[in-house]
Amino acid sequence: MPEEEFNFDDIDKMLAPIDKEANKVAMIEKLNAAFTTGTIPFIDFTQAYVFLVYPTADGKEWNELSFMREDGNLSKSKQDPETAVHDIKEEIVRGLSEFVEINVNQVTAIATKHAKDPKAFIAEIVATLPASTPILRSQVELPKVIDLVKSA
Repeated sequence: MPEEEFNFDDIDKMLAPIDKEANKVAMIEKLNAAFTTGTIPFIDFTQAYVFLVYPTADGKEWNELSFMREDGNLSKSKQDPETAVHDIKEEIVRGLSEFVEINVNQVTAIATKHAKDPKAFIAEIVATLPASTPILRSQVELPKVIDLVKSA
């Protein structure tokens, strides 16, 4: 029996189209909600994407969202505290390091120190990374990130 030829167009037909406008609205809602828990969220942003990590209301899990500006893709997940610290560290070391110089050893040491405490990790990272690092340091700066999502 001959093998059927694989066609990438068939995959595209199976995937639901991305609703960029709805995803922009959802991301903006989450950005605004991220500050209601009383814990500073981790938010970084580039011309390519916006990444957000903040605790659930009970603080037992952490919401993780990534909005891709080009196509409007929005990925969402929930993580335990230890995984949240790991994911934030990886985002800084692998993601942000493509845009700004990052002291990987310093970020890794801070992540190791606060391995199961994302709140403490975020607080120290925000206080430690250079001002040129594209991370949100306070709620006052939130409008510039929201504008970045809106302009996608």
